[in-house]
Amino acid sequence: MRKRFRLRKRAEFSRVYGMGRSAASRVLVMYVLPSEGDLRIGFSAGRKLGTAVVRNRAKRRLKEVVRKHLKQLACGHFYVVIARSGAVKASVLEMERDLVAVAKRLKVWLSQ
Repeated sequence: MRKRFRLRKRAEFSRVYGMGRSAASRVLVMYVLPSEGDLRIGFSAGRKLGTAVVRNRAKRRLKEVVRKHLKQLACGHFYVVIARSGAVKASVLEMERDLVAVAKRLKVWLSQ
């Protein structure tokens, strides 16, 4: 994912957590906060998920799923996607299904 699409600073994450809306599935939690400008996305995985290797693998897989569906996400929002314990054993297809379901619940999914 390109640098211009990433949330990086702790303050940005905190703002999205504090002021944004959220929806969850077995695999992921998504927070959304309307903003001005382009969409920006941050990824996270808590320590409960496992070792650093496990957390990084889960985040890489989520990043790939989001990258494939970037054009279907509404612009003008900040997103934070958090990997849950189901992400460790979930297939990419399950991750895609959950991403679409959560994004539709938050009304940020643009159908083709």
